[in-house]
Amino acid sequence: MSTAELETRLMRRAPIQRRSTQRVDRMLDVCARLLDEVGYEALTTKAIAEQAGISIGSVYQYFPDKRSMVRSLALRYLEEFLQRLEQRLLDPPLRTWRQLVEGMLVVYAEMLDSTPGFRAIRIGPAHDPFIMQPDMDNATVITAGARARFNDAFELPDGPDTDRVLVVALTMGDALVQLAYRNDPGGDPAVLAELTKVVTAYLDRELPGGAES
Repeated sequence: MSTAELETRLMRRAPIQRRSTQRVDRMLDVCARLLDEVGYEALTTKAIAEQAGISIGSVYQYFPDKRSMVRSLALRYLEEFLQRLEQRLLDPPLRTWRQLVEGMLVVYAEMLDSTPGFRAIRIGPAHDPFIMQPDMDNATVITAGARARFNDAFELPDGPDTDRVLVVALTMGDALVQLAYRNDPGGDPAVLAELTKVVTAYLDRELPGGAES
């Protein structure tokens, strides 16, 4: 299931016309900005509606509450993250798990610095292991999106064993990212180095048919 399809699951109704899509985009843009300005706890659908220049009724046509809006925003940022990562790893072509892990950390840091609301969603007060889908943990959602883009580079075997390894790797990585950025806004270099070493070693061991160290 694509990120767009997952996003549609969160909404009361999906925008069809261009005008409706632009209205939803405006809501999410304001939601992202307010996450940075006031934080998740103080965020309200009323404030989003007012600053987006739309009625509160229009907000509720698409989103039942602020949580569903943040979830939609998180899915959009996942798509942006994967697109940026794909571009970064085109030259030189992706060949090793280390390249993938290091590339993910670089793109992650760039988005933390420049993407409104991303820090609040990923390592701030809006962080939640089920932020993207209420019935699917983040690592599972990210695994599905990442496999669709990087499966050819690693020639990953199909099946639940591969998915399990990728979910475990992403879960370990996320826990270490939380630790790295908890007390250092720029990310503790020592912890990030450990993340790269641990996750790369795990992937090399469990999926030997993918990358070469």
